[in-house]
Amino acid sequence: AHLVEEARVPPQRVLAVTFTNKAARELRERITRLIGPCEADAITMGTFHSLCLAILRQDITRLPEELPYRSGFAVYDEYSSLKLIK
Repeated sequence: AHLVEEARVPPQRVLAVTFTNKAARELRERITRLIGPCEADAITMGTFHSLCLAILRQDITRLPEELPYRSGFAVYDEYSSLKLIK
């Protein structure tokens, strides 16, 4: 909020990263209260994992074709991957 309100950084140039989903929700709520919903919606916010996944999904086609990674991939947690194997 300080960057947007005081330093006049455009909100679409701000990246806010947290580690847990709970912290990401709380961060979004706090920033929205401080600068308003329009400005807050323009800030890229999320967990480290969700943001990295979004970047990978967006840019996966830029990887060299010899790599086995393609769009439409799925990410499984440990429990889900073990369940899938069984």
